[in-house]
Amino acid sequence: MEYEPPRRDPSKEVNGRRPIDEDKTVRQLIFPGTKWCGQGNIATSYADLGYYQETDMCCREHDYCPDFIPAGKTKYGLKNTAPYTRVHCACDAKFKKCLEKDNTDASHEARLPNSSVQSIYKDSSKEVFGLSTGHD
Repeated sequence: MEYEPPRRDPSKEVNGRRPIDEDKTVRQLIFPGTKWCGQGNIATSYADLGYYQETDMCCREHDYCPDFIPAGKTKYGLKNTAPYTRVHCACDAKFKKCLEKDNTDASHEARLPNSSVQSIYKDSSKEVFGLSTGHD
């Protein structure tokens, strides 16, 4: 059975932002024509999408992956030493499929910054976030 992470409830978010996006000291880099593709988001609400709506919907769904490890934090005994949030591989796989289905120039470009992260699809419990406990 394929892992399907639980859905987050966007209505419980403040201004459509996930808790990990609340630190406004970090500059948010967003792909042109979108409001959800990049670091954080610039949307005013969950329904607020950019010009490339289909691509933006893929990015928004990925942003709302409920199973994530923020940069520098530890969860499930796994420490994320990357300077960005890691999400569960099931969310990354779904994101990749969504962008491939959209199949536009915008979706191809939106996928490029994530290509190194998107290549991590391990099934073992130690690798679902592309991390290792160091005990292998």
